[in-house]
Amino acid sequence: MTSNIDPVGSKKPLPPDELQYRVSGVRGGEATFRESGRISAVEIEAALASWERPLDSFDRILDFGCGCGRIVMWLEGLAARTDLCGTDIDADALEWASANFPYARFERNGQYPPLPFPDAHFDLVFSSSVFTHIDEHAQDLWLAELRRITRPGGYLLLSVHGERAFRHAEAAARGQGQDTTGWAPALATAGILFVEDDNWVGGPFPDWYHTTFHAPWYVFSHWGRHLLIRAFIPRRSLDYQDYVLLEVPGGETPLTEPVAPPVAELSAHLSLIESSRSWRLARWIGRLGRPLRRR
Repeated sequence: MTSNIDPVGSKKPLPPDELQYRVSGVRGGEATFRESGRISAVEIEAALASWERPLDSFDRILDFGCGCGRIVMWLEGLAARTDLCGTDIDADALEWASANFPYARFERNGQYPPLPFPDAHFDLVFSSSVFTHIDEHAQDLWLAELRRITRPGGYLLLSVHGERAFRHAEAAARGQGQDTTGWAPALATAGILFVEDDNWVGGPFPDWYHTTFHAPWYVFSHWGRHLLIRAFIPRRSLDYQDYVLLEVPGGETPLTEPVAPPVAELSAHLSLIESSRSWRLARWIGRLGRPLRRR
């Protein structure tokens, strides 16, 4: 399968440091910012290949939560034969992306839907690090909206914070003296955990933008009520977030059966992990890393 990732992306202009920070949380990392965009584009391509769909097989593609174009900068070659769009909440980022990536169309979205697109407009929507930062109510609204603007048989590729991200965040928070006692039980029971007292407090985004974690069973049970789960790929987004590939159903296509939370099994597994020598070592190492909470 031929790659659709454009090597010209390595020569594209980079956004100002502040706009890079809003995407990556890191300042002064120009090379890292550019390379992370390339890797993300490659990973999106690979995730779709798992369902035998190359990027250039889609007519209209939306990058939902595109920021200043970290991924779009690598897709100019694809845009020559595909209608490429991006949306985000950040007006400054969109203004910069529009000026520097004229081969794509950019629109601003709010905290909640709608988006300025007609029904069944896209056949692919991908989203990196959006559902990792909004609460369950907003997620349900946006899942319904993305389903509305995607044609039956089209795909959504969405990233979530899974086990790896949860363990990293929990260890970092504990290292900063935060009480995370209830995090793991809440995630095991509800399948979703929204942490408001996080490193985005006082940051560049609205006060509803925080940190969300998902258990795989929750994604299958909750998201699978209205969308077909085609793949769940752990750590496939920059070796940190998990990717979920969903198909918008059409006609009488059966949806996923509800999945009950395996609370007992998860609790036993968590207890085993937290009593292990490797987990105690990981907690100590986590204290040396970047804190979850940034004031």
